[in-house]
Order: sequence, then C-alpha cells, then structure tokens
Amino acid sequence: MQNMLPLWGKMLESGTHRMAYDIDAPMSLVDLDDVAEAATKVLDNDEYKNGIFELAGPSITLFEKAQILTSVLGRKIIAEKEPLTNFLEHGKAIGFNKFTLSTMAKMFPYYDEHGLVGSDKTLGWILGRRPTTFETFVRRVDKFYTPAS
Repeated sequence: MQNMLPLWGKMLESGTHRMAYDIDAPMSLVDLDDVAEAATKVLDNDEYKNGIFELAGPSITLFEKAQILTSVLGRKIIAEKEPLTNFLEHGKAIGFNKFTLSTMAKMFPYYDEHGLVGSDKTLGWILGRRPTTFETFVRRVDKFYTPAS
C-alpha cells in the first residue's frame, strides 16, 4: 500500500490515481505495518520456525481504490491506466537502472492481464486479525498527510 505514498500529493492535486495496469486488475495490496507486525511475531516465536509464509493483503482493483479514496478524502479521485511508456520514462528520469526498467516493462503488462492476487488468510492467521484494508490505510495516511507548501 505504501508504494503509492511518493505520488500521494500529485494524486490529490490531479484527482487521478494512475498505475501502468488495467484499472480492473485485482491486486493483493499489503500494508507494511502488517508485514512488520507479522515479521515480529514470526521471528519472536519458535512455533513458526522453518516456515515460509506468503504475506498478502485483501484483493482490490485500481478502480475500487479510487472509489475509496474519493469517499475517505472527500474529493473526486478517478482511476486511470498510465501508459507503460510514461511509467518507464519517469523511472528513467528519476534514475532507475536498466534492470529495474526491464523488469517493470515485463511486470506491468503481466499485471495488466492477470493482476497479482494472493490469499490474505496466512497474514490474518499470523496477525490474529484481518489484514489492514485499503480504506483503513487511507484513513491513517489522510490523518497524517500534510501537503507540501
């Protein structure tokens, strides 16, 4: 979920949440706070020893994210598929290396067609609660977000 924070201000300014994949592609977003909490539990308890755990959050589309952002933030946010070439050009402009750009050039078309979905059951089991929803994440970010002057 936190991967959208660097462009949070731009999203608020433009009213558009953009990614380089289809707005209806399902993605299992995970809150890094949940990952940290789960890691602490797993590393601090021998009952998890030698385990391999997929940590995924609830599945959500870019379109659904925009609806939640609109509702929570009280301003219209639309979902839009950013052309892959724009994403790659931006990555190059901010210094991504050739390997990263090559990986992104393969990753986003895969997401576009298949999404990236995992089960949130394992993370919920480790946490002892349901994983953080995108709405809860947005409410937390909005509480602390201060636009740049």
